[in-house]
Amino acid sequence: MPLLGTRGSGSARGFGFAGGGSPFIEATGGTVTESGDYKIHKFLSTDTFVVTKEAKDAAAGQGLRYLVVAGGGGIYSTSLRGGTSTWNSISATGGGYGARESQSPGAPGGSGGGGGGEPSGVPAGTGNAGGYTPPEGFPGGNAAGSGGGRTPGAGGGAGQAGQAAGGNGGNGIASDITGSSIYYAGGGGGGSHAGPWGQPPAGTGGLGGGGNGTDPGPQTNGTNGLGGGKGGATDAGGGGAGGLRAISTYTTAIATGTYPVTVGSGGGGGGSGVIVLAYKFK
Repeated sequence: MPLLGTRGSGSARGFGFAGGGSPFIEATGGTVTESGDYKIHKFLSTDTFVVTKEAKDAAAGQGLRYLVVAGGGGIYSTSLRGGTSTWNSISATGGGYGARESQSPGAPGGSGGGGGGEPSGVPAGTGNAGGYTPPEGFPGGNAAGSGGGRTPGAGGGAGQAGQAAGGNGGNGIASDITGSSIYYAGGGGGGSHAGPWGQPPAGTGGLGGGGNGTDPGPQTNGTNGLGGGKGGATDAGGGGAGGLRAISTYTTAIATGTYPVTVGSGGGGGGSGVIVLAYKFK
């Protein structure tokens, strides 16, 4: 499975070092924990990140590392896209919703929603709606078949596209920014077809909080705090995962000041996003 690389700009507002003493960043905001020599600020809802002291030499590893994950998409409706997450100038796009039957195609997003299963396969949504390099996510899987053989696609994840025709959601990406390796932004599994044709089982959610597709019965939601897409239902594609942008080095310069943090909500059963900011403090 893909591991975290550089997934977004490493630049941020402000350079230099103010004051003497410790050369490290000092800041408040979010839920603060420590892992070894690093301090971690985790945001699960809208808040502020207040920097009271900047790093002496960010390029030497005294700077900031970040992970920004948007909310995952739901299914069926244009109102069920995931919400965008933003910190400073870094934004990740909410996941697209999965299509159902002959309704509109799966929506584009950070990762795209899966295609619907009727009448002959409604297309999936595209990923990387923000147009970032490297991409924040991948497309959903297309539906396939017609009549009794129709099966919807799965939602895309931050690490790979969703599978077609009732397949599994695209896997997300693993990050160890919190001190433990955790997958974020998995796509929702594709649903199946409710009928007497003996269709294969619905798909499972991608690593990173993607919900499982279910038929019959209710599908599962994406996991909050991971940005997973909602699982697909009867003839419905899985929701796309929230977009993911991050860097894996502690090299982002950040000036003293107050920085708004906006965490995207999940779209109708998609998992909410998360923002994590970390730096060396000793």
